[in-house]
Amino acid sequence: MISLTETFVSIQGEGLNVGKPAFFIRTGKCSIRCKLCDTSYSWNSPKKIPISHLIKEAQKQNLPTVIITGGEPLEEEKINVLIEELKKQKNIKEIIVETCGAIFRNDLPQEKLKLVVSPKPPSMKEKFPVENALNLLKFYKNSELKIGVLTDEDFKFAKDLILKAKPLPSHTPVIQPIETPKENYSETVKKVIKMILSDREFINKTNIRIIPQIHKLIGIK
Repeated sequence: MISLTETFVSIQGEGLNVGKPAFFIRTGKCSIRCKLCDTSYSWNSPKKIPISHLIKEAQKQNLPTVIITGGEPLEEEKINVLIEELKKQKNIKEIIVETCGAIFRNDLPQEKLKLVVSPKPPSMKEKFPVENALNLLKFYKNSELKIGVLTDEDFKFAKDLILKAKPLPSHTPVIQPIETPKENYSETVKKVIKMILSDREFINKTNIRIIPQIHKLIGIK
């Protein structure tokens, strides 16, 4: 069984996979509970779904990419079983799991898997176990580091983490402007871009990409 908040079809709105049509599985458990979480409704879902039902729905949607997001998917005890069953489906070419990286697990099947690791910056008001995130990036061959930034303190956190992760060969780092209810998102994006462009030394040391959450800019799920 998997704790489930919802399933839906959309395009991936963020990170290096932006624009990909996908079937989304949003799990329903998270103990991190960040202050600016945009999916707090997924922290504690009472709904438990058999893995077989999710596989049938993925088959029905007939899309090559399945994205498992949250909540926090790595808190699901049977997430490895779900990934294993999804990878057996011939029509599914890629399984993307989005995690904050607070929990290290080494039991996820790596065939067809891409792990997107998004450590939480200071503006989320949570003490974050950075080493777990770095270990995930090191262990999983196909991985991506994506860090939200809103403030100068967030940018310092992002820079330190990206430079620590730089020796790892498996990712291109992404900085993602964070949405906040206090400001229009497009204005936040402009401020974060300006913040990063001011640090030429950092840009030249890394293969950084600044990618906003496109789905929020255009108003889709």
